[in-house]
Amino acid sequence: GHVAVNHENPNIIYAGEYTGIITRYDRTAEHMQYVTHYPQMHDGLPLYKVKYRYQWNAPIRVSPHDVNTVYHCSQFVHRSKDGGINWEVISPDLTTNKKEYQEIPGGPVQHDYTGVENYTTIFAFEESPLEKGLLMAGSDDGLLHLSNDEGKTWTKLTLPGLPNLATINSIDFSKHTKGKIIVTAHNYRLNDFKPYIYLTTDYGKTWKLITNGIPVDYATRVVREDPNKAGIFYAGTEFGLFISLNDGANWQSFQLNLPTVPITDLLVKNKDLVLSTQGRSFWILDNLNSVYELKNNKQFTLFQPSIAYRTQLGGFYGPGAPTPAPNGALIDFYLPDDFTEQEKVTLQLYDDKNNLIRMYSTKPDQSLKETEWKVQKGFNRFQWDLYTSGPAITPGSYFSMASLQGARYPSGTYKIKLFYKNQTLERTGEVRRDPRWKCSDQDLQEAYRLTNEAASELERVHVWVRKIRSMREQSAAIVEKAKRIGKEKTLVDLKAKLDTKLKSLEDELIQTRHQAGQDPINYPPKFDDQWAWLVDVINGQDAKPTQGCYDLFNDLKKQSDLYESDFQNIVNTELKLFNEEVLKLQVGLIIVEGIK
Repeated sequence: GHVAVNHENPNIIYAGEYTGIITRYDRTAEHMQYVTHYPQMHDGLPLYKVKYRYQWNAPIRVSPHDVNTVYHCSQFVHRSKDGGINWEVISPDLTTNKKEYQEIPGGPVQHDYTGVENYTTIFAFEESPLEKGLLMAGSDDGLLHLSNDEGKTWTKLTLPGLPNLATINSIDFSKHTKGKIIVTAHNYRLNDFKPYIYLTTDYGKTWKLITNGIPVDYATRVVREDPNKAGIFYAGTEFGLFISLNDGANWQSFQLNLPTVPITDLLVKNKDLVLSTQGRSFWILDNLNSVYELKNNKQFTLFQPSIAYRTQLGGFYGPGAPTPAPNGALIDFYLPDDFTEQEKVTLQLYDDKNNLIRMYSTKPDQSLKETEWKVQKGFNRFQWDLYTSGPAITPGSYFSMASLQGARYPSGTYKIKLFYKNQTLERTGEVRRDPRWKCSDQDLQEAYRLTNEAASELERVHVWVRKIRSMREQSAAIVEKAKRIGKEKTLVDLKAKLDTKLKSLEDELIQTRHQAGQDPINYPPKFDDQWAWLVDVINGQDAKPTQGCYDLFNDLKKQSDLYESDFQNIVNTELKLFNEEVLKLQVGLIIVEGIK
């Protein structure tokens, strides 16, 4: 049956079925109760003996103007003003009420006594979101009625060309324009598969059939206008999805990767299009901003990204699992048809202080920490996971308890720059924290700051490691050069002293025996691993770091300063002596490189 959700408190759900019973469920309290006007059992009774003719899909609607007002429909419109406890009938019978359609269904082979397959009922009902008390009801036997006074009086409307017994399947009041209503009907149960989509802009006084572009045998169940942009319509047909960008004047297929399957209903939630299908589950098209900005010139375009949420998503995986919801920011762009794989396309992300935090390129430059990505001509969608670039680590390093990911971006704005040929496009996006969380935006920003500081300290350690290794390589090369001219005698001793100091410091900073991912089990982690672990601990919290994180940061920072002092002492003593001897011998100096 139908389900309705309290739009102010989504934990309150109403679910109905054919006996007229509505289950009201409070997910917060885990409390369920039956609320109904008249819970008569239909089983075994012809409909003309049933007081209220409900069916499986009897509409349930929570008023968009008052969450305590709930509507439920049989052949009448029922209304409760206290969340379903007490009910009143606010309409006459809005169906044909023909007795010949109200016998027990089935036959002549077998009757169906379950009371489910009921006819001459209200099949679609809505209240206008712009005008309180403006109600419309459509029946499964072709009748459409409107009330503009909260159900006190009802006017029968005529849809031109609609067959007498067609089913009014959906009604959509515009959220942009008063008097603008879309009504969708089907008649396939009588072997008529034409789409019947009607639009009025004057409260049903006049109607226009809007089916141009939808095949003549694509029965249509639902059409809804996008609540974010007037004039964009989505149509769910028996064989897939269509879209119109001009109030239904023209339609085009919007199937994408959807299976060919009946679409039973659809809605736009925030800026995502959600579809229900008959037999192939639910589908969601995320980020409709690109649809709102669609143009026919097919130029290089960077679309406005929708709001991204810093959140935690779970789910199940493996065979039968749905496609995971996007966790992060969706960035859509369009590359012209003349794009070739030989051309470079680069995406750069900047934080709200204009610091470059992530780079992607089709032809990456590793020295710039660009991540390789793939693009194609036409429409592209890129999912940024909200992580910045990870710390610069010495190649070949292995860690015991660290992922080495970059910092997770907190709530706030970010900037996108997209480069293609000689063109640069820019957009500003936004990340918001999960509104259910108790932490503040400032908490996430503090975690981001401390994560970056800890990552910088880890990079600092690995700069020393790379400098140490470079110094040892250079000293070995110089000694070998000196040997060729017989001047190595004093250099060998000086190199040995320098090597001893450098190797001792390196062994404190990093585990030099690691060669594979499981080696930290056999060889104990060293100082760099302590920093890497702290980065992960801070980065993994969706909250302000605990005091223990600050305490460990300060302790490790003091140790880092001591190690830097040790490194500088080696440079000022052993390295100085080595280089002084090299100058005498004129065989080249060791340079302490500015390694990043």
